[in-house]
Amino acid sequence: MKLVLVLSALVAVSAAYIVEQDQNTAFNYMERFGVPEAERIRKAEEEYFSSRITGGAPANLGQFPYQPIALPTGSEVNEAFTGVTAVASGFGMLGNNININNNQFLSHVSLQVISNNVCWLSFPLIVQSSNICTSGAGGTSPCRGDSGGPLALTRSGRTILLGITSFGSPQGCESGNPAAFVIEVLIVLTISAVYVKCASD
Repeated sequence: MKLVLVLSALVAVSAAYIVEQDQNTAFNYMERFGVPEAERIRKAEEEYFSSRITGGAPANLGQFPYQPIALPTGSEVNEAFTGVTAVASGFGMLGNNININNNQFLSHVSLQVISNNVCWLSFPLIVQSSNICTSGAGGTSPCRGDSGGPLALTRSGRTILLGITSFGSPQGCESGNPAAFVIEVLIVLTISAVYVKCASD
């Protein structure tokens, strides 16, 4: 009789454990939640944020090997980079009304960095000191969908990450308006790199 009670108790505990695992959101999280959510986001981005680099050109494989890429150091940390030509790169559409396809390629475009005062005229109350902007003259610009892509400058054989694509004009990529890149993340990365270097010394 005791054996039957012990076996019954083990079966009940096992059943409870299986139910608990099934209801526990941490159990097999990536397969059950992470991957489906990532796929949902990817489809939403394709539907709503479809336009990307405009007025650029296809990039050859390995043409922009920004791994690793240098962060601004020394006097560069406070430099505005106004007037320099930098390269924005990313995958995506080449114009406002061109759809992305399965054979999409990396594009790049050379853009002139403009002052935040000039950029503010197009984006009043939006442009912050944590942004760096480029001219959209000639209808060349990164666009929605390129967010997170690099704005890089090569100086004395060293490629420097100036900013990360953030936002552009609601009038579209070919409107001739500026594009804004975020630099705040670079400050955090620079501080982190200094901390890691000091910690390793």
